[in-house]
Amino acid sequence: MLYDYIAGGAGGETTLRRNREDFERLVLRQRVMSGFDAADLTTRALGQSLSMPILLGPVAIAGMFARCGEAQAARAASAAGTAFCLSSVGVCDVAEVRRRAPAPWFQLYLQEDPGHSARLIALAEDAGCPVLVLTVDAAVPGIRHRDARSGLGRLMSARTVVDGLAHPAWL
Repeated sequence: MLYDYIAGGAGGETTLRRNREDFERLVLRQRVMSGFDAADLTTRALGQSLSMPILLGPVAIAGMFARCGEAQAARAASAAGTAFCLSSVGVCDVAEVRRRAPAPWFQLYLQEDPGHSARLIALAEDAGCPVLVLTVDAAVPGIRHRDARSGLGRLMSARTVVDGLAHPAWL
């Protein structure tokens, strides 16, 4: 169930396949004797100094893949001198992540219920999150066939119970 969620995509997984194909076409070329000792990758993004122009983006329910996964990711980003964006669909809440690392950016899926969105924004603000990242591409969730087959969303289905018994470390 967990593998299917993280490895899968929506629909026929066309975008997932194309992303993999595009990534495989990338070639890194070593450049030697180029005239400088070290590249300076530091940059600023949304008022924050970063050691490199890379940040850890939000991954829904990352805490299911590793104990306190969101907090671990935030701590790793902090150690690398870059930013971490906490998903609003996280296992660890923003206060727990904040206790373990500097304030993360907070991603918000706009909700049908404006009151729910306001409560999430207030939680992020109370935790000191310096950036609110609005996600607007998921007005209608994608149809994820792998998740339906594996039982994600039906945490007490027969298949998920068997998966859990076969992998006690997940608990």
